Amino acid sequence: MKKIFIIFLSGIIFKAFTQSMPCCAPPEVANVVKPNILIVWDITGSMRWRAAWGLDGGNYNPNRVYYGYFHPDSIYQYINNTEWRAVGYNPDHSLNTTNFDFDNDKYLGNILNWGVMSRNDVAKKALTGGAGQPTSQIDKNKLIGCGDGDGWPTPWITIGGKKYRFEKPSYMSNRPHEFYIRRYSPSSRKTYNCWVDVSRVPKQYKIGVIREIADKDLDGNWDPDAPRFGLMTFTTYQSPYAQVIKYLHDAENPPDMEDFINAINNIIPSGGTPVGDAVFEAIHYYRYCSPHWSGAYQWNINQVGTHKDPWFTGNPANPQSAWCRKSFIILIGDGESNSDRP
Repeated sequence: MKKIFIIFLSGIIFKAFTQSMPCCAPPEVANVVKPNILIVWDITGSMRWRAAWGLDGGNYNPNRVYYGYFHPDSIYQYINNTEWRAVGYNPDHSLNTTNFDFDNDKYLGNILNWGVMSRNDVAKKALTGGAGQPTSQIDKNKLIGCGDGDGWPTPWITIGGKKYRFEKPSYMSNRPHEFYIRRYSPSSRKTYNCWVDVSRVPKQYKIGVIREIADKDLDGNWDPDAPRFGLMTFTTYQSPYAQVIKYLHDAENPPDMEDFINAINNIIPSGGTPVGDAVFEAIHYYRYCSPHWSGAYQWNINQVGTHKDPWFTGNPANPQSAWCRKSFIILIGDGESNSDRP
């Protein structure tokens, strides 16, 4: 059974965030040598599947807190047949008619996270705070969950003597933002959008770990001392399978981080899982040698020693060696490889 995993390669990432001087730097380099953090993101088809599918046999566990776009302790109601809005609070996560009111479209956030969050939703929530609207604004007023395929329908749950389950469209549907709650008897099915109103949530509670680390003042810009983040994606539905879509040096200029956040939030998963290919190519990028598969990243011998080189820093016109820079790979995905090439 596939599960979400996050792996840190090349060292202990906590040190990279806390040390003001990661190593002994040349005197001509700025006081802080920013670490490199390359996010290697699984955008394959199984990331569309239900996040909680592999937990407790897929069954709802009231003693477990399920992560996602809904606050676990809030009761949500479907408003104006369009979106979910928090209307109550209940730290008790039991299956009962208070937490699951089919007739009035009111459900506990913990149950909704269990029933409708995809693996891709959970990963985006953790890193960026979640995908949603406005699409042109880094701070979202509405989160939009998307997923389909395996893990749905959920097992039946019993509330008030009646049986219910969550359902989603078939795999690779054109309506992955929809979900359905079916009542077994008397037979009924309701259709909902996974659109969650977060307009009243304070900004500091709806950002992801990237902004917690690199935008501490929440102004939407990379902090002057923020690590240099890059982004590589991998799937068999792109050529080559592993590609750098946001370079490490991009995080230094311009200061606005919205483009980086949007690159993650706009990801639509599909295809097979070449994990080995991705890690292999990420190592090539850090070595700044020719990519193993042509097109994985833009490189030529004349760029070695320029500001594009992961081991240099400073003004493009006068880059300085940062040989001591600590560099990390964060590998995010949901399972072992099934599509690596020899």
